Amino acid sequence: MDKIINAIIEDDFEWFAELINQKGADVIDKNGFTPLMYCIQNEKKEMIDFLLDKDIDINKVNNIGNTALFYAVFKSKNKTDIVEKLLKKGADINISNNTGISPLSLANSMANEKVKDFMNNWR
Repeated sequence: MDKIINAIIEDDFEWFAELINQKGADVIDKNGFTPLMYCIQNEKKEMIDFLLDKDIDINKVNNIGNTALFYAVFKSKNKTDIVEKLLKKGADINISNNTGISPLSLANSMANEKVKDFMNNWR
């Protein structure tokens, strides 16, 4: 997983794609983070799209119970594009993490009206 993280940080799509094709898209690190979670946190849209075209567990949780959608909401900066892609792929807005916070409740607690409205109208 360290090589995948390095490819994400270095924004090396070719290396990233090669590693994902070798190791699989649902590989996790010691904290349960998936490549999708890292790509979302680092705002790597091309890599996110590549992963979403794979057969992945879109609702996989890490060791603290967060899903990729949780990180997409957190990083959204009043943009809904990544959130929408994850929802279309089947991401669950109601999966609560270890502290009881779901992506939907996170969106509702943030001062991010566009994402909040989008998620509340998704149902």
